Amino acid sequence: MVELKPGRSATAEEVKQRCRDAFGPVRAPKDVLFVDQLPRSVNGKVLKKDVRAQFWADQTRAI
Repeated sequence: MVELKPGRSATAEEVKQRCRDAFGPVRAPKDVLFVDQLPRSVNGKVLKKDVRAQFWADQTRAI
């Protein structure tokens, strides 16, 4: 999931290529999902648990 800063734009391919350059092909994401706003705590930190829950909502078990 990617949240763009206001006034910025990027394509999924640009994000994937930048990650490939920085992390290598194995750690680069296969898919990119753009969202308006990531779930955050009152301190402003991204709530990774809530992000993961969106992907595992329709599964019978989480790995």
